[in-house]
Amino acid sequence: MKRRVIVRGFVAIFTVGAALCSSCGKRAWQREIEAFIGQTIVFPDTLQPVLDGRAVDNLNLLANRTASLVVWIDSLGCTSCALQHLDPWYEVIDYASRMSERFRVIFLLSPKRQDRHRIDRSTILFKYPMYIDRECRFEALNPAVPKADRLHVFLLDSANRVVLVGSPIGNRKLWELYKQQIGKLTGQNGAAE
Repeated sequence: MKRRVIVRGFVAIFTVGAALCSSCGKRAWQREIEAFIGQTIVFPDTLQPVLDGRAVDNLNLLANRTASLVVWIDSLGCTSCALQHLDPWYEVIDYASRMSERFRVIFLLSPKRQDRHRIDRSTILFKYPMYIDRECRFEALNPAVPKADRLHVFLLDSANRVVLVGSPIGNRKLWELYKQQIGKLTGQNGAAE
């Protein structure tokens, strides 16, 4: 009988503790996001544009655009694994193509040293320009970028200030919010629907 009470008490304490940690984690993310909104992003001048697996001349990363959605795949995770799961981004890319040059999606990869040879092969499969940060300078230039990879997708205005944070993939409400903000930034509300 005593053992059951102790076990039940432990389970109750564990459950309450887990719930508190979960809400603490959400608050920490919220604080990170709030601190990140409005920050100015700096792009390294050493980024290597890649298209169809081949290095290309400068693709004018920031020219003539009023909004950019940055998808940063950092060196902490498996970069080549992340590249295999980019198909859901084609909806966003299609939306960007209808916005002319005012809105761009910027895929920025900061691969680990051991992943670099696999990255070159993996980029052949993805039919959209990418920028390779072989020296991993993006993170050093932008220390305010949140550590959680879920927060490595963010919308920038024409001055490279962060407007929204979070991946819209699989999140219809967030994608609608992104489209609203992109419309405001480009002056094309509803134009690319």
